[in-house]
Amino acid sequence: MKNSSTSILEMILLIVIVLVLVGYYFNKLSKQSKLKPTVVDADVDLILNPANAKQQVKENYSIFNKTEYSDGVKTTAKNIDIKLKWTNGPAFTPVTKLYFRHLVDNSPVRLDTEITDNSYFESNKTNEYIFLGSTFTSEAVVGINKIEMYWNEIKNDNKLTTVEFSITQRDLDSTLDLNKSAIIPLPVTISTSPAASGTVTSTYTRYTIKPFFNDPIRIGESGSNDNSFNVINDNDDNQSIDNVDTFYIANALGKFFLSKDSDGDYILSGVSNKFETKNVVFDNIDSVEKSSIEVKVVQDECVFKPPSFTSEVNGFLQYRNEKYNDRCDDAGIDDCENATKNFFDYSDFYYTAYNCTEGDTQCEDLLNEQTNYWNRIKNALQNQKYSNMCKKS
Repeated sequence: MKNSSTSILEMILLIVIVLVLVGYYFNKLSKQSKLKPTVVDADVDLILNPANAKQQVKENYSIFNKTEYSDGVKTTAKNIDIKLKWTNGPAFTPVTKLYFRHLVDNSPVRLDTEITDNSYFESNKTNEYIFLGSTFTSEAVVGINKIEMYWNEIKNDNKLTTVEFSITQRDLDSTLDLNKSAIIPLPVTISTSPAASGTVTSTYTRYTIKPFFNDPIRIGESGSNDNSFNVINDNDDNQSIDNVDTFYIANALGKFFLSKDSDGDYILSGVSNKFETKNVVFDNIDSVEKSSIEVKVVQDECVFKPPSFTSEVNGFLQYRNEKYNDRCDDAGIDDCENATKNFFDYSDFYYTAYNCTEGDTQCEDLLNEQTNYWNRIKNALQNQKYSNMCKKS
């Protein structure tokens, strides 16, 4: 049995251990309570909203007793909302207010924003807030934008982070016919503060302008402030036709045309693929139809884009292009590039063989040629996957 002195020593030791642990956790909690709030993963999206009305530049030209217009849409700061996203750090309990200061080239462009909604102050919570274009006090949105974020009051000691991003005229992604809001993530540079990190990849609204630009392109304002725009490919290069890379939209005869001047005097002809005077383009209905444009927003779709095979196999695929394009379309975006699924089935290689009578060598030769042809097609294609034959576009 333990003697009484041993029991007393053990009790004293236990009490000391408890006191040390209590002191440790109290000290830890005390330090945590003194930690400053932080934010991480801050980034922004630029939202382009529909303009209230198209700007019209009078053409001063009458066709069949109609006065026509050159139409275009110009995006201004009032049409731009900025969505800020961030995640609160683990020590956000002292926060009772959030303040945001928006600067462009170091000058304020709107009144400071104050948030008092408690739902924004939860630790480790991801939030977003939209700064409406209607609250801009300046149109100078193009330049180096900074959104400074503070907690409880605006002072250097309470700055949470600065999110820095550049908006150029081209980033505004001028829209020819913007029927709904389009969200365009911008490249973001986060301040050197350890409280924030993250980037966003640029994406843009893409269009086709048939019959002249049939592959997806994007639109960028030229910077001339006269409703002109550039057509930009995926390599960020301006596209040109007839040595012209700055275009206008001209509206005449109830149709739209590409012009190389703001007055719409020179129209891109669908007959010659060159800019002609409007008198030449509007001379006959065939020229008008071939020169008028159709602008469409390109949505992601699954299209038939096979690799190059032998000329024989390419000819087989081309002959059935519409059928296979429908097959890719039916697969949908999610399964468009599914590498585990065969694209072709037995029906693609089914054929009705020649029925030769015995001794008809000419027919038998044709039968052998037919069989060999289908075997070559089948061998080349039977194991091809959706990922080889379909592409997202």
